[in-house]
Amino acid sequence: MKPTRAACQQIKTSVSGRLIALPIVGLSDNLEVLRISSFRVDSDFGSNILADNSAVYEGLFIFDANRFARDHESLPRDLEGFITSAGGEVLVSRLWEERRLAYPIKGQRKGAYWLTYFRMPTQNVGTLTRQCEIKEGILRQLFVRLPESLVDHIVAHAKGETLEEPELEVAEEAESTA
Repeated sequence: MKPTRAACQQIKTSVSGRLIALPIVGLSDNLEVLRISSFRVDSDFGSNILADNSAVYEGLFIFDANRFARDHESLPRDLEGFITSAGGEVLVSRLWEERRLAYPIKGQRKGAYWLTYFRMPTQNVGTLTRQCEIKEGILRQLFVRLPESLVDHIVAHAKGETLEEPELEVAEEAESTA
């Protein structure tokens, strides 16, 4: 059996309570059947799952070195504002280094590398990326999701602190008693 012609309709999807239409095409020799299945999506659908889905990210940003040299506080403050407005929490934020770029980015040959560790819901990372791309003083950005087992050690190292390893303490105590 071959369809007489393909029936197409634009699929509209939304999770904000709008109507969703999904076309289902039936095949027949003489008859073309188009049945639209419609249903409503609850506005709370998945909100509890997505709210709990947050992670710690390492963000590396290359700032325009000229703008950063004129005002050391402006770009980092804007960046922290982007993170908090996207529902995140800044854990550590600091200058890594200023250096010459391997190739010009947006006409700039020098950049200030800014390292930030932050916790944010995973669905908001796209929003943060778009805000950084629009901001003139940010030349590039890179986000890496950190494994939960390494978060405490990496954040402590970025703050300049050291974490005591429980295995090392037990081994030192055993040596001191022997």
